Parts: sequence; structure tokens; C-alpha cells
Amino acid sequence: MEIYLLSSVRVRCHGATVRPESERARGLLAALAWQPGQFVSDETAIRQIWGDELPQHPRDSLYTCANRLRQAFSRADPAAAESPVRRERGGYLLAIEPSVVDLHRFRCSLHRARSAARLGDDATAIELFDHALALWQTVPLPDLGSDWAARARTQLQHEYSSARIGRAATGLRLGRHVEDTPELYGLAREHPLDERVAGLLMTALYRGGRRQDALDHYADVRSRLVGELGTDPGAELRDLQARILRHEPLPDGREPLMVFA
Repeated sequence: MEIYLLSSVRVRCHGATVRPESERARGLLAALAWQPGQFVSDETAIRQIWGDELPQHPRDSLYTCANRLRQAFSRADPAAAESPVRRERGGYLLAIEPSVVDLHRFRCSLHRARSAARLGDDATAIELFDHALALWQTVPLPDLGSDWAARARTQLQHEYSSARIGRAATGLRLGRHVEDTPELYGLAREHPLDERVAGLLMTALYRGGRRQDALDHYADVRSRLVGELGTDPGAELRDLQARILRHEPLPDGREPLMVFA
């Protein structure tokens, strides 16, 4: 069985994919799969599914959502002896292992990638980063309109960007400055004020023989920081610019600019 939160909310089992028809049932699936095997109180589930727009009888409506979700699991796996949607006193839990949920596989691979990178095993780290990033297909939870889902999407997009930055930093340590430059340009467009991303892109450009492009990017970032935040770049980015101006070789990427978020 697999449960997807990083794209449309759905269940896949034995090759069959089932997407609960009700948005509220999908919301309950997301709320339970967010922390599989852990108790979620009725109050928490109701708040995550409906926010401030509560139905007339919230607990009855939640009960209906749970039944619809059980039906979806039954369609996905008709041979299952019992549903993973379990009722506990005052709430529900989803009786599955975290590895069933794509979100938790992503986080596990990301944690392992960062651990490998800290130990200096960059080849393993980049494989794990790639495995984590491959789990992303579209915007997470796109078929949920609740306030909780919106906050969750923001959090998950931050985790996704952090993984991309970590992967790019690892690639630079493996000498992939040319191959990773397009990805770093993409990150720089998405995060124009992020000095970590600016430092990685400047490093990639400089090591790829594009010294003037690296300096031009610094000037652009500095202009944005001054214009939008009223501040100059931090000491680390200024030091990187100074090294490039002096034609100095750059360290291997383990200085503070290259750490993982």
C-alpha cells in the first residue's frame, strides 16, 4: 500500500489507485497520514478539515468522513481483513507504517542524505537527495482547500527547496558545477534574496570559468537586498565575492554558506 500527499491525495494498493471522492474524506486521510500510527483527536481533525467553516454537527460529519475513507481503503484493497482507519476514544488513527506515506519516505531519504553528507559520503548523499526529490510530482495536497492544507503546502515547499539546495551543495563538492548551474539559476529565481543560494550559484559559475557572471550575480543580489531589505549581503557572501575578485581558489564547499537548512 502507498499513500500520496506530495501530489493529489490518494491510496494505491496492488496496482489500483483510489482517490476518495469527498474532499473532506481526503482531508481526513491527509490529517491521519501526516502522523501515521498516532492518535488524532476529533477536535484536531475537525479543525484541520473544516477550519472555521464548521458543519452544523462536526462530530457526525467527521464520522461520515471516516466511513467514506474506510470505503476508499476497502476499494483499494478488498482482501484486507480490517481498515487501517481506527477509531480510538475521542479520535482516530491510521494504523500504517510511516514508510507507506510518500511524505515520510521523502523525509527519511532527506535525513539520510544529510547524514551522509555530514560524514563526507557525498556520492551516497546525492543518490539519497535524488531519491527524495523524485518523490515530488506536483504541488502537495493540491486537492485540499482548507487553511491547514495551505499551511502544510507552505511548510512542504520549504522542505522541498531545502532538499534542492542540499543536493546542489553536494553536487558542487562532487565537481558538478557545470551540470548543476541551471538548477541553481532556477533556485535563484525562486529565492532571489537567499544568500545561501546566491553563494552556491556564484561558486558554480566561478568554478565553471564564468567569473564575471559570478560577480554580476553578486551585484544583482546586493542590489535586491539593499532595495528590498535595506541591508548589504552578509559577511560570508562578501568574503566569497572578495575571493572571486582576487582569483582565489574556493574551498571544497563545507564552509558555512554550504550547510544544509
